[in-house]
Amino acid sequence: MIQTNHGYNGFAANEGMQGCRSCASKMTNQNQQQLMDWINQISFALNDVVLYLDTHPCDQEAMAYFQHFHKKRQEALEEYGRRFSPLTLDSISNCQDQWEWVHDKWPWEGGNC
Repeated sequence: MIQTNHGYNGFAANEGMQGCRSCASKMTNQNQQQLMDWINQISFALNDVVLYLDTHPCDQEAMAYFQHFHKKRQEALEEYGRRFSPLTLDSISNCQDQWEWVHDKWPWEGGNC
């Protein structure tokens, strides 16, 4: 998290965008568990800001935070799906000729669901 003295949870839209430039390179250098942890962290932050926006719908900094990290979550889900296996229907990118999910490990077999 970017540490500032203002904005939603210390996030200022301009500083947040600059401070998160390493996100893309961070994702490509992570192993499967690290990338899953990153997705979980972003998802938690998004759930938190959604609750905040329910009571502060006009907070522009919180909205910028949501938009920024929503995009980062989508990118992380796509990266995970491309490198390992899709976690959600929205992150399926390589399913053209057949349904690929049946070829991955199921949760009880050690798959990451």
